[in-house]
Amino acid sequence: MKGLIPPGSGKYLSIGVETAASFLLGLYGGYWIDSIWGPFPLWTTVGTLAGVALGFYNLYIRLKK
Repeated sequence: MKGLIPPGSGKYLSIGVETAASFLLGLYGGYWIDSIWGPFPLWTTVGTLAGVALGFYNLYIRLKK
C-alpha cells in the first residue's frame, strides 16, 4: 500500500476538492435563498454560476503559482 498516492499530488487533489466545494456551496446557497424568497430558481442559478466562477478563479490562481 506504500506509494499509493504519488508524492506532491496533494496540491492537485486539493484543487479538485476546492473547485467542487465552491460549486456545491454556491448551488446550496442559491437553493436556500430560493426556498425563502420564491419558487423561481433565480438564486439557484446565480449561486451556481458564482460558485463555478469562483472555483475556476481559484483554479487559475493555484495553477499560476
